[in-house]
Amino acid sequence: MTNAAARAAGPKTETFATPAGRYLGYVVLGAAVVLCALGIRSQGTDAFGLVGFCAAFAALAWIVLIRPRVTARRNGLLLQNMLRDTYVPWAAIKTCRSAQTLQIGTRDKIYHGLGLTKSARQASREARLRGADQKTIVGPNLGMSSMAAAPTMAATPDSGPVVNRAKQEQVAGSYFSHAEQRIETLAREGAPSTLDAEPVVAWDPIAIAGLLVAPLGVIFAFFN
Repeated sequence: MTNAAARAAGPKTETFATPAGRYLGYVVLGAAVVLCALGIRSQGTDAFGLVGFCAAFAALAWIVLIRPRVTARRNGLLLQNMLRDTYVPWAAIKTCRSAQTLQIGTRDKIYHGLGLTKSARQASREARLRGADQKTIVGPNLGMSSMAAAPTMAATPDSGPVVNRAKQEQVAGSYFSHAEQRIETLAREGAPSTLDAEPVVAWDPIAIAGLLVAPLGVIFAFFN
């Protein structure tokens, strides 16, 4: 079952995601299934309370850790978050920046994607690596992310711009920088075919159902 945002975005062509949180979600989901099976095998009908708790944890793990992702689609970018999805047409994308969330800027609004995230510490570290504490000159031929993803050159009064190679390698080699540049490239290539499209934000019915399962599972566990 798909929602309006996913239908408007079209078929998937590429996925941008950091896998660590998703792997943890799969571990929690697997552990819940194993506990349910062991409980039913050892306790029979007395294990219904355990089943309720396991269902609640499995639903939350799927919503919080597994479901969020960022995918390139035929018509634009689909930001799948915990309960809502956002489709941003390629032509509408003006800026792309990965901070603590992926931030996709349009003419009127910034949309956030939870499927590509950094910790606050990592975001701060990358900001320092980009030379936020010193005056820099930005190199030519940049995409939309400009200052966010571009290598920087320190301004020197005598010898002209000199590339700070250590910082350039650490920033340009980041997966997040790669994702920014790739999304910008796809936006430029897909813009002509999506000029008339508008962003679509939609609640996902399966995620909403999963959210309802969690408290119902806990209630069921307490009454059994």
